[in-house]
Amino acid sequence: MSSKAVQLVAHHSKAKATARHVLMIIAFFDGDSGSWPSQETIARHTGLDTRTVKRMIKYLLEIGELDVIANGGGSNGGRRSNQYIILIDCPEGCDKSYLHRMKRGHLRPLRGHLRQTSGTSTTDFSDTVSPNIYILK
Repeated sequence: MSSKAVQLVAHHSKAKATARHVLMIIAFFDGDSGSWPSQETIARHTGLDTRTVKRMIKYLLEIGELDVIANGGGSNGGRRSNQYIILIDCPEGCDKSYLHRMKRGHLRPLRGHLRQTSGTSTTDFSDTVSPNIYILK
């Protein structure tokens, strides 16, 4: 188990909801010699079916947060599972501690603080608010 990999995913992954959950389980199984939980193991730990796990792994490959070496993992009763490599790095300004705090003067993207709404009320800023809003920490 790698708490470092789990913390890295928790603080710096751009994946949302289900895909992030799958990536967190892969990070949980990360060790010195890599991460190779079977898709059935990932499904069991996430509560998802294997088709959804496969779809989320494909999505994580597309956004560049995961790489897969087919049949590169340990043996499982004559079958070999895939080896997973997490491709997330700390952004510039990260203190690289287990909390992954941004150093003073560096920008950190806000996530999940603004909700875009539909409608034409006077408080609807969905046309003008950029999805990349930054605050200084």
